[in-house]
Amino acid sequence: MTNQVQVSNEVLTLDMCREKLRDGWELHVVCAEDPVPAQNTVRGSWYLVAYEPDSGRWGVVVTQRDLYRERRRAQESGEKLDPSDYAYREIKTTTGLFNAQTELGITATVSPGAKGVVMVARL
Repeated sequence: MTNQVQVSNEVLTLDMCREKLRDGWELHVVCAEDPVPAQNTVRGSWYLVAYEPDSGRWGVVVTQRDLYRERRRAQESGEKLDPSDYAYREIKTTTGLFNAQTELGITATVSPGAKGVVMVARL
């Protein structure tokens, strides 16, 4: 599945992203769709990008399932993994956004409030 957003250098699961953050990378939280209140939560669309300021390397967070599926596909076909084959892990609620950041070890979570806004979270 090709994502129309810019292609990354790497793809990362939450576990892989956590390691990158421990190594000094930043977590960029990108708002892809304007958030709107929905009962007891806020719905929108966010995705997570790990960024290394010194080198400019970056990687998008994907689901574990996507990473394993694409690795298996590449291995079976003899092709190299291409980050453009991955869909970013889309987070649909502020609760999910909070939980993902907390799982990464972020204690001061961020929540961009408009499409196109990017906020940086650090350990």
